[in-house]
Amino acid sequence: MYTKNYQAKELTNGLRTVSYSVAVEDTIDLFVNRVHMAAILATPEMLNELAIGYLICEGIVKSRKEVKDICIDGRTIHVEVEPSEHIELWRELRSSGCVGVRW
Repeated sequence: MYTKNYQAKELTNGLRTVSYSVAVEDTIDLFVNRVHMAAILATPEMLNELAIGYLICEGIVKSRKEVKDICIDGRTIHVEVEPSEHIELWRELRSSGCVGVRW
């Protein structure tokens, strides 16, 4: 479970302390053909699915069949795909809110 409990003060007919469970994200580094492609802020689970979905949504591959290998090492994902001239490699920071910044 990737959540953390936080204490907060709630003002409803008086002041009381309540506890909220909040999702915790971490930076996941994605390498494609040994090139760092993205730093993605996400919950550190289902990383295989995260990598495949990212590659398909960004147009790097058209289907899972184009992915030759995926290796997950902690918070780092290494993916090997067939080399192609249409792959635009960039470094990107993306949050779970899908706000991306390329540099």
